[in-house]
Amino acid sequence: MMRLRENGKKNEVIEMRRANKELLNSILGQRRQVSYGTGLEVINSSLSELSVTYKMGWNRWDNELIGGIRNRVANQTHGLDVAFFPWEAHSLMANGAYYLTDLPGLDNQLFIDGTYRWTVSKWKIDIEASCINLLNNNRYIRRSNSDYAVTESYFDLRPRQFLLSTRFKF
Repeated sequence: MMRLRENGKKNEVIEMRRANKELLNSILGQRRQVSYGTGLEVINSSLSELSVTYKMGWNRWDNELIGGIRNRVANQTHGLDVAFFPWEAHSLMANGAYYLTDLPGLDNQLFIDGTYRWTVSKWKIDIEASCINLLNNNRYIRRSNSDYAVTESYFDLRPRQFLLSTRFKF
């Protein structure tokens, strides 16, 4: 069965602010801002061997600052989670995230992780092999736009790593 569900956090939001007179850098003028956003989530679990979830979000900010300076920023986020169950007690999972922006100086970012899990029911354990940060990205960067500024925050990421783990159930 395929389900289509809208993401409640980004459900077609349009915010319009009226023009306000403000003083900026000793200049009196008007400032306007309009922001748009929407999101979508698609979940397909119709097959017992495969589960796929796709999430998308889109946001755009249009600013007109004092003196006629215009600024437009658009961001997209895409997430894809795939789980494949080839045999009983075995699963392969991949998770991907793709971030796009039209801000100058910031490249689009793609992140992928992968996992293989084997469940041994007789011993009540899971054996898992994971690859985290498969593309070996150095940094996750987030930029956001406001009326007057572009704010950047970043996180340095650990290099690509392989992890073998077990889980015990009592």
